[in-house]
Amino acid sequence: PEVVPAVCPPPVLPEGVAHTCTGKTFGTVCWTYCKMGYEGSFAQYECRLEDELGFAPSKDSKPLEKNSPWKSSETSEDPSDGVDPEANFTDDGETSDERESTGVILIPLDPPSTCIPIVGARRLALETSTRRLSGTCDASEESVGLTKAGLAHTCLGMAVNAECAVECAVGYTIVGYPVIYTCTSAGVFSGLGFPTCTPNLCTTAFPDGLGVKHDCDGIATGSTCTASCRPGYTGAATEFSCLASGDFSGV
Repeated sequence: PEVVPAVCPPPVLPEGVAHTCTGKTFGTVCWTYCKMGYEGSFAQYECRLEDELGFAPSKDSKPLEKNSPWKSSETSEDPSDGVDPEANFTDDGETSDERESTGVILIPLDPPSTCIPIVGARRLALETSTRRLSGTCDASEESVGLTKAGLAHTCLGMAVNAECAVECAVGYTIVGYPVIYTCTSAGVFSGLGFPTCTPNLCTTAFPDGLGVKHDCDGIATGSTCTASCRPGYTGAATEFSCLASGDFSGV
């Protein structure tokens, strides 16, 4: 059968927290970070099986502990205390009670992001986002390096002064944290360098078989290797590519 990785529902987050978790599939990671006008910490999440928590996000389930992405990171007993009234909604407009289980869930690998409003900046951010057209800086994506191999980001469609996160693409492991970029009034994305992204080794679907040899050991995402015939066998050599999924692919 054709196997497709399940998609994790996006996290439910308090006001001021943004994320890169939309569309993330089983085994991949994403980040939460502070929106413009807020300051705080990054937090990493991984899309894993619900069974690892013993919890499925349904209306009959009990909530997880405070570190769960399925509820606000606020520690108050009143979930509405200091939190956006719409914070219990996901990106697609559904509440956590309405969405169907996919068998996978985002599990926090770090303490949840805590984002505190910066005095005076919150109003500026809101006014800017409503007055400016979105996508102002999209044309600079390639020229500033955001299309480099190994990078992923949430910057397209941003308004002037809006912020976005640059992280590592699937098939790469980040060293450290994502980097925040800003869409400047000059129409160009601006940030302090890029995250360090290490390509992952391919570990499955090696080109093995009777009479086959290869040099694919130690090959990582984006690289290639060759499978050829051992002495006593005939046939054309074939190039294989290491995919972001961790599999080798060739003809």
